[in-house]
Amino acid sequence: MQNFFAPDLLENSFHALSESESHHAIHVLRLKVNDVLSITNGKGAIATAKIIGISKKNCSVSIIEVKHVAKEFICKIHIAIAPVKSMDRFEWFLEKACEWGVDEITPVITKNSERQKLNLEKSNLKIIAAIKQSGRAWLPELNTVIYLDQFINMKSESEQKFIAYCGVFDKTLLIQEIKKGIDTEILIGPEGDFTNEEMLFAISNNWIPVTLGNYRLRTETAALETLVQYNLINRLK
Repeated sequence: MQNFFAPDLLENSFHALSESESHHAIHVLRLKVNDVLSITNGKGAIATAKIIGISKKNCSVSIIEVKHVAKEFICKIHIAIAPVKSMDRFEWFLEKACEWGVDEITPVITKNSERQKLNLEKSNLKIIAAIKQSGRAWLPELNTVIYLDQFINMKSESEQKFIAYCGVFDKTLLIQEIKKGIDTEILIGPEGDFTNEEMLFAISNNWIPVTLGNYRLRTETAALETLVQYNLINRLK
């Protein structure tokens, strides 16, 4: 069953897909009247619907049933990441992070950042495509770009805050530090890593320095690795 996105999905009998989703249904997938599809609003609802009307730019559906899907974990995972120079690599991270159930993503500008601007509209489209592909019911929140010091100074309700680092600061493996069932934030630096000053500032604000192992990972790979470890810990009985 093909998956679609409709943020304004309501639990009533009928719904009209957006122009872009209608185009995808009609002209890309070649769906027809009476075909059945799935729609999520990105807020936990997944509807099964049947196409009842098609025009050149519009696709109307009848809602058959709506299921409400709880989030996989009671805790939240927030990844703050320095955007990489290659947008293809950053968009790869967005896609895979969605597949692994990230709750929130914040792009942060650091001293060694290679990119300081993002097309948030395009990035959000990648995120929407990823939840449709993976069948997830919850749309992650993508925040606007922010400077590292501003991000660290922001009030946070997360009880676990980690900063991944390749340098010489005393640090332990992330997998040994993550505690199950607790809201978590993880900072991932640029290819040139965080500076000593940035690390000292983060540590002075109660961020815990961690390592992901003995090898140097690309920024987007490191961010994804933290999500994998978070999932593994929270899936343990």
